[in-house]
This record gives sequence, structure tokens and C-alpha cells, in this order.
Amino acid sequence: MLLPKVSDSFAGRMQTTTLWCPSLRELNGVSGSFIDNIISGKRDFTGLAFADAPEVIEKGMYPDPAINLDQSDATEWYNAYIDALIQRDVRDLAAISNIGDLRRILNLLAATMPGLENDARMSTHLKINAMTFKRYKSLLEALHLLIRIPPYTANIGKRQVKSAKIFLSDTGIQCALTGITAVKMRTDRNYLGSLLETLVMNELVKQAGWSTHKVNIMHWRIHGSSEVDIILETIDGSIIGIEVKAAETVKSNDFNGLNALKQIAGSKYLLGIVLNTGNSTVWFSDSNVAMPVTTLWS
Repeated sequence: MLLPKVSDSFAGRMQTTTLWCPSLRELNGVSGSFIDNIISGKRDFTGLAFADAPEVIEKGMYPDPAINLDQSDATEWYNAYIDALIQRDVRDLAAISNIGDLRRILNLLAATMPGLENDARMSTHLKINAMTFKRYKSLLEALHLLIRIPPYTANIGKRQVKSAKIFLSDTGIQCALTGITAVKMRTDRNYLGSLLETLVMNELVKQAGWSTHKVNIMHWRIHGSSEVDIILETIDGSIIGIEVKAAETVKSNDFNGLNALKQIAGSKYLLGIVLNTGNSTVWFSDSNVAMPVTTLWS
């Protein structure tokens, strides 16, 4: 939430921290950080196959639904939580003339995320004034329901996509809003793929908050060509590219986007990773590796 209005700014005498719901690493009682492990040079990663990925994704990371509730109760919990945020907490941030529009915007974003930011198209689809749409979306971000990931734009040409990428801040919330279930994810791998990317992004954003090595988290895409789901940029400008694949096997062409990024980044490219639902770490070159997605929290 935003800072309360006080007469003293407390500049130099306070530190603010964003409190997300727990990460999978925390829920599993594992210390340390995947980000620190990668940047410090660890390369002997092991992990388990993520066979129950759809069920974990549908439950989300909030402790009550993730640990204590069955799935039907978890869905009800998330819907009640969202209603409470929109009906109550949003009024602490701004005067809202139409609460219903805020929920409509959230529902549409949930159905299209992760995706590139396109306020004009979405506001037109919902028949909401463009400025109102942008303002309401900012409020959803202030409520920590949305995560906005900027593009990687380090002098790499004019054809790059310069739009931010939008994620929902929890897969359980996204499943509750869209009606996507574990059964649907097992039937249609497209559902699993987009939600697994959201899970990985959420996990990295949370771990970045306590990692010793500070990173900027970005995405990269070239118009009509290559893309990389996630980029971790260190303070000195070095980058680690991460692709997320909802499959147990990885092939050399799964590194096409990472190899394109490597050509552009040159010596700044530290490592390319394809996270997958299998259980093996396989090196494809000295700078490209496929590893289990569970290494993020195991």
C-alpha cells in the first residue's frame, strides 16, 4: 500500500519494503536465494520433476489456500480477498467512481496475462476512457495485484519491443479470476505454460527482495523475431536470460531466443537458462543450461 500522509518525510531515517505473499522457497522452508546461487557461480543444480505443477499453481502462494484449504475453498478465499481489496482498501488510495470497472479491468488483465502492456486496446475493448483505464490499472498495481516488468533496452536496436510486460502477482488469484483449474492445465498445455511463467516471475520478484545480489528484472522481445521471458540484470550490467518451458524435455532450439540475446549482449551475457518441469540439469554449452524449475525453491 502507499505510505500514509504524515507531516515528516522521514528521509534518511526509514526504509520501505514491499511485502508480497510468501514465495514457494519460503513455503518449502528453504533458505537462501536462487538469484544469489546463480550470480555467485553455482552450477551443480539439482531439482525434482514438477509433476504437481498444475495443482500448486491453482492453489497459489497465500498460506491459507496453499496449505490449509481444499481447492474449492481456496477459490472462494481468493475471490473474497479480491473483493475486500477492491471494496475497502482501494478507497484508501483514491476516490473511485465505479468500483465495478476496477473489477472488470482486473478480470480482463487476468485473462490476458502475462502479456505486453496495451492500455489503448484494452480500454477500447472494455469501453472505458483510456485515462481512467490507466489510472485504475495503476491502482491495481499499488494494491500489489499486478506486477509490471519493464523491457530490456540496453542499446540493442530500434526493433525491440519497448512495452512493459504485465503479470498478476499470484497464480491462485489468476486461476480464481479466470476459472482455470489444474484439470484444464493438464488438458491444455497453453494454460500451464502461461501460468508457469507467472509462477516463475512471482518467485524471482520475491527472492530479489532478499537476495544479496541486487538485480533488475526485465523481459526482452524483438518485433516479429526473438524473445526471452525473463532477464536478470546485475548492478554491473551483466545479464542472465531465463526461458520458461512447461515440458519435461528441452531441445537445442529452445535456446534460440537466448542465443539471439547472447549475440546482442556479448560479454555481458553470463548465462542462459531454460527452466522446465523435468528433473535433470543438462548443459547445452558453457553458457546455456536446462534445469528443473523446482531449483528455484529447492
